[in-house]
Amino acid sequence: MEEDKVPPRDADDLDVPAPVREGRELLDYFYGFSRKDDPDRYLQQDEFRQDVYRIIVIQMHLAIEELVRSFLFEKLTIEPDPGTFTYKENVEYVFGLTTRQVLDLGARLHVLSKRGYEELTRLNTIRNKCSHHWSLHSFTVAEKLKSELREVIPNIDFSGKNLLTLEVMKDEFIPRYGDIYLELWAVHYGVEHEHVYTDETLGTVRELLAARKGRSYPRR
Repeated sequence: MEEDKVPPRDADDLDVPAPVREGRELLDYFYGFSRKDDPDRYLQQDEFRQDVYRIIVIQMHLAIEELVRSFLFEKLTIEPDPGTFTYKENVEYVFGLTTRQVLDLGARLHVLSKRGYEELTRLNTIRNKCSHHWSLHSFTVAEKLKSELREVIPNIDFSGKNLLTLEVMKDEFIPRYGDIYLELWAVHYGVEHEHVYTDETLGTVRELLAARKGRSYPRR
């Protein structure tokens, strides 16, 4: 086990795992919160808050997208395989797909249901806003000009509500996309789960692999 390089700062830190302490220390250092004698210590408080929301969106997006990609690979390489492409070429093809291509192909190959496709398309739009804009309220030049005349509250629309609020993120966004991730994970590993966001005909990766070898695996 790697040596604990970030020792507890006080008694309250004793029960905090070392990776968590390390992460907190890096964030405090990066945003300047660790400069206790600096009067501008919390100058980046708004950027920090936005970045926390950004991390959640991007992490959820990456986790879900990787599961969809795994289904696409198995769908594209299931028997009968005409042998046109090598295993490596298939891996490179799926890896090289953009997120939008992953979702479009996922819907066409019956990986995602209509509802799943729509929800993940919306997630991708939100992810793009979080990934390509340093400040989550500066999406257009027009909005930037308006912001010079009045205070602009960071806003990302989520069903008519502002995603960048504690209530919407905790009570709506995380549960919604957490459910999608859980369903993809369950179907991927053969755990019985209702098909809401995945196509009801979607087999598990085990079943798809077994189809190549002419045998089946029991569901857990």
